[in-house]
Amino acid sequence: MAIICPNCKQQYDVTLFEFDSVVACDCGARIRLDPRRGIVLETESSQNRRRRTMTTSFISGFEAADRIKNLIHKDTQIGEDKVYLTVKQIYSLDKKGSLDFGGSELNLAKRKPLLPKKKLTEDKYGWWDLNQGMYLVEFNEQIDLEDREIAILEPREELLHNCSFHPLRIMTPEEKLSFIPLNVGYQGIDIKQNARISVLRIVKR
Repeated sequence: MAIICPNCKQQYDVTLFEFDSVVACDCGARIRLDPRRGIVLETESSQNRRRRTMTTSFISGFEAADRIKNLIHKDTQIGEDKVYLTVKQIYSLDKKGSLDFGGSELNLAKRKPLLPKKKLTEDKYGWWDLNQGMYLVEFNEQIDLEDREIAILEPREELLHNCSFHPLRIMTPEEKLSFIPLNVGYQGIDIKQNARISVLRIVKR
């Protein structure tokens, strides 16, 4: 016995079906075996198919910049569909923290700010000379998302090319950008004050 799609006449062997399960045909039809009514053939409207396959895209960099406070230099930080975030401070951890289930024994690790050093006395900005290890980065920028927006924060490609990275983070309007861990590879890395190390993209839900 075969079940035939009402739209494209594609045939399906009935043994492939379980009762009350739904199989979607390539043409958009939905085929179901109902335990009481037997074979049920449903068609999905083209409007519903378009809605179901709708994709999201990143908003423009200029629009994303409107959600970000304390940009250092807009022309340098804004890309086509992204905004670059910059380093305000880098910390090391000199005492471990603790996590529990309820939060009554939560202790955040002690942060120790690392001082950047100028290569020349007349330089305006200094550098952090980081050895291999884990650090915490604080950004200059703050994010204020609108309703039904999601921000995606990822390491800049140039950071990855230096065998250093931070985790991908996804934020909703209820969350604020705080510290993010920075993993530095065995060779170490020099990072200048206000360096662009991260990429932020925003999508609408």
